[in-house]
Amino acid sequence: MILEQKRVPCLKPERVVYLQDLDVSEKLRSGGIGAKLIEACKEYGKARGADFMRTQVFPQIVRGMQFYERQGFSEKMKTIEVYL
Repeated sequence: MILEQKRVPCLKPERVVYLQDLDVSEKLRSGGIGAKLIEACKEYGKARGADFMRTQVFPQIVRGMQFYERQGFSEKMKTIEVYL
């Protein structure tokens, strides 16, 4: 899915590919499937004029963070929340 942000005067308009979830069965991990899925998402976004791709990963999932970093992702912001 390509998301377009509402025009906010102080922000540069951008088109974003948002990866909601990526889960590869544990027995199939480290075989390149995840990397191929990420590459397909990147190509999907490029073909539709997206500026970048975004996803979320819990920082305590070290292997997940390392996987995304190998795919070229880098941390840009932190999400914060409070229980109500």
